[in-house]
Amino acid sequence: MPNQKMIVIELKGDPNVVAKDVFKKLYKTYYKLKIKDWKMVAPRARWTDIGLSKENWIGYYGIPVPDSVTQLPPDVNKEGPEVKLETWNYGEIAEILHIGPYSEETETVNKLGAFIEEKEYRITGMHEEEYLKGPGLWPVNPKNYYTIIRYTVEKMEQHQPDV
Repeated sequence: MPNQKMIVIELKGDPNVVAKDVFKKLYKTYYKLKIKDWKMVAPRARWTDIGLSKENWIGYYGIPVPDSVTQLPPDVNKEGPEVKLETWNYGEIAEILHIGPYSEETETVNKLGAFIEEKEYRITGMHEEEYLKGPGLWPVNPKNYYTIIRYTVEKMEQHQPDV
């Protein structure tokens, strides 16, 4: 998967609490960019360590933008969390579509993890989600949320026996 330029907000806290306001600011910033000839892409989020309690998660919430975007509007960071322009690196990835509420993602994440291991790959990046259908995007029942769960991966080295 190619690298992607993003407008991003980094924030600590339970995504179920902080994400709504974060995405509002990201969308407001996105529309101030007045991007032409670019189709809006679904928002994404990454977390450094999903093994911690959600209140301690460090989240990176973002919306893809074209490479032609080189700076943010001057007034975008006057208040609220800071919006940054950065590139998310990808390379080889493994991903799966989760249909349903976020509270039921664990089984889907475990299924993806088993697939990665079965194919002799290992996870090298953060837990990432891309929100195709969900709260704030379209009024949808949580059982109909569409979320892509994604990890960057690399092939595990094959261990050659000593001769």
